[in-house]
Amino acid sequence: MFCKNCGANVPDGQNVCPSCGTAVSTPSAAPSAAPASSSAPSFKLPGGMDAQKFLAMVKPSGKKPNFISLGGAVVALICMFLPFAKVSVSLFGMSQSESISLWSGDCWFLTFLFALVAGYSAFISSHYVTIGAGALGLIEAIRQAASISGDELGELSSMAKVSKGIGCWLLFIATVVVIGGAVFTMLQEKKNPQQAS
Repeated sequence: MFCKNCGANVPDGQNVCPSCGTAVSTPSAAPSAAPASSSAPSFKLPGGMDAQKFLAMVKPSGKKPNFISLGGAVVALICMFLPFAKVSVSLFGMSQSESISLWSGDCWFLTFLFALVAGYSAFISSHYVTIGAGALGLIEAIRQAASISGDELGELSSMAKVSKGIGCWLLFIATVVVIGGAVFTMLQEKKNPQQAS
């Protein structure tokens, strides 16, 4: 057997290198069984990183995810593609309507950012960050809903009717669910601390 530190020959049965004093491990006769992994199987991500190490990096708190707030954040993401406002124009007895989503109206970025931050903080169970992100998302939803009016149409405002769509109402509900889910989970963890992890 050779020392891994200096390369000197170490006689069998010795645990320390006689040349440099480094501790040497003796090879075992039979390979030991691999330690039983946790419930998640181990696999490699692209780039060679172990999936469990990656999950440990993205979910450092060790707590269970807050699925209520996480669901609200997912619904908020979906709301960006649903009709947020409906514009109906009547002219000479003919009417035409068109639905506008946050995505098509180029107003998606703040909603996307809110949903991303709220979803990640709910995943790692950072309740105060989730509540803060939910509050900012609610403010942005109110701002977007308040901007829906016929005033922007100028002279056409008398012929046009602008109404809120399903995406607007669902976004309100999603932000309230994000905040409420974080508050509810935080209160449950304070009541039962052993269930938090």
